[in-house]
Amino acid sequence: MSLPTSRLTKFVRLAAQHGVPVICQSRWPPPLPKRNGWCAIAARQVYRSSYTRTGGGSTPYGGLKQLLAENCIGTPFRARIDMISGFPVFANQPFLAELEQFILTDLGSHILDVARFLFGEAESVYCQTKRIHPAIKGEDVATVLMRMGGQGTTVLCEMAYAGTPLERERFPETFIFVEERRARSSWARTIGCG
Repeated sequence: MSLPTSRLTKFVRLAAQHGVPVICQSRWPPPLPKRNGWCAIAARQVYRSSYTRTGGGSTPYGGLKQLLAENCIGTPFRARIDMISGFPVFANQPFLAELEQFILTDLGSHILDVARFLFGEAESVYCQTKRIHPAIKGEDVATVLMRMGGQGTTVLCEMAYAGTPLERERFPETFIFVEERRARSSWARTIGCG
């Protein structure tokens, strides 16, 4: 099940009552007690339940991670990870308009996980968000600036579902641009955001 965390408990209970195994996929990891509660529901019904999160482990990101590990790009000093789309996300997933923290919950969990997967743990984080669609509760634009990993790589993550028409709509692609220290080369590639 891939639902907002607030709705998962109801459906875990329903699946357990019907003896249906379930994998809970949440964009933003719920607190451990809630996940343990899901497991307890499943245990009482004698069936399996598990929880997974999405993000950095997909094949395209793994390929870039390998290039970084093999020093094919050089030592990165800066990177940008963008997922900006004019796709009408609220039209096909109206529940997203009800989230108090939308873009960081829905998209940020993936993009920030990719940044961490590629460049290591964040040493510092600065974030600005905005709400462009007046009819939604949460923000639909976020810019996150981080210093990451032992090399102190500056990583800028830009995310938006502001509905801005783009010359070339890339939904659901993620664009990653990496610059290395010698400033003689850079690497850029569009990667499908799975």
